[in-house]
Amino acid sequence: LWLKFNVKRATKIIAISEYVKSEVQREFPIPSANITVVANGVDRRFRPYPRSQVFMDKYQLPERYVLFVGATSANKNLRRAIDAMHLTRNLHKTDHCFVIAGMPGEVDASLKAYVRNNGLDNMVRFIGYVSDSDLPQLYSNADLFLFPSLTEGFGIPPLEAMRCAIPVVAARASSMPEVLGDAAIWVDPLSVESIAEGIRTGLFEESSRTRVIAKGLSRASTFSWERMALETMDVYRDATAVVRSLATCGLSMNDVDTLRK
Repeated sequence: LWLKFNVKRATKIIAISEYVKSEVQREFPIPSANITVVANGVDRRFRPYPRSQVFMDKYQLPERYVLFVGATSANKNLRRAIDAMHLTRNLHKTDHCFVIAGMPGEVDASLKAYVRNNGLDNMVRFIGYVSDSDLPQLYSNADLFLFPSLTEGFGIPPLEAMRCAIPVVAARASSMPEVLGDAAIWVDPLSVESIAEGIRTGLFEESSRTRVIAKGLSRASTFSWERMALETMDVYRDATAVVRSLATCGLSMNDVDTLRK
């Protein structure tokens, strides 16, 4: 109800992706021209760092790991990611671990129980919240970034990983293809086998690793908070112009809504 009220009275609406815009329009009868897509940015502090054993010891990280960054919430699809990692280790005899960094979500307890009950404690490491200042090093030390989310409005972590020059395996779902373009190794998020194949490609196919790292660095460089701020300012200017134009006619946005009906 709160959202419906605010959407109805808004002069302009900002969506962080075309995917979110389509979701808004699916729920509310809003003209496309009233919604502007302004993509998020990526902080410039994300860049490749040399490997640091001191950092590895600080977080008790394994020597080789695949990384996920984000809350342990249901949409992140981490149960399938864990199964895919287990499958990859069995098929390709690798000792890579799966490191999950982020705040606990609503499925945190059940995920940890799943890992414990299936004897996967040596493969999966839950390291919890990592400070912003440590994140670039965490990405840089990883061999691969895995982002198997079923739905994302935008998805900043894969772009952060790209800026740190590690290959990204991502779910071909929701906003991800729009945001990551051709700079990721794509998988079906509903298929453990597909996710495992993406992990294998990203870890062991050197040509694929080289390609997606290069494309990722280029892709991530196009997203900045400065550009986002400037585009947001443009939306405010457009909204102000609309309000002023209506005012000269003695109308308000509520009047416009009444006329639409």
